[in-house]
Amino acid sequence: MTKVLGADLAATFFTEGRLTRLDLALNIRRPLGDYFIYMKGLQQSEIILGDEGTIESQVIGSPASSKRLTLYNKLVEQCLPDTGDKHWWRLEFVLRNLDCSVAEIDRELLKHFQQISFYSRALLDDDSFDRRFLRQVKKSGLNSALHSLDRNTKEKYLRRLAKHEIHPVDLHRLGFKRGLASVSFLDMGRMSEVAA
Repeated sequence: MTKVLGADLAATFFTEGRLTRLDLALNIRRPLGDYFIYMKGLQQSEIILGDEGTIESQVIGSPASSKRLTLYNKLVEQCLPDTGDKHWWRLEFVLRNLDCSVAEIDRELLKHFQQISFYSRALLDDDSFDRRFLRQVKKSGLNSALHSLDRNTKEKYLRRLAKHEIHPVDLHRLGFKRGLASVSFLDMGRMSEVAA
């Protein structure tokens, strides 16, 4: 980048240039089909079931929203034969209107990852939730089911859901510090040292 843009312009891009959209894809080699995914702040969700009634895909957020999260079974999507590797899930995250610089992306992404939660399928057997809500969870996912509730019921259900929260993937530890460190020489404060 410094060869094409020059050191000063590349440094300005790194610290001052604003990212408007970021698409991430994470491959997860663990079973995730028995979990419901939820992302705070989004109202819409959708679940796509396979032939045997198992979850093959979950989508949270609309195509036009500033955040959209998709979790799907990559083996099914690729129509791959059974190779013994039964767990290949893809988590795709589209973030629009980020308004942060490349230098700030690690902190910004962590903020979004901290809004994602996974819940055990055992919540479907919890009598604390009414049957209509549970049907909606099975059909459309947690975000849609919770969005249809009044505020008090939603808060009550979110507290109860905490008992079913699980951590099959530690998204809170994801980061880009190593990758950003490789371009940290673009930081303006260090550019003058490099030039000297």
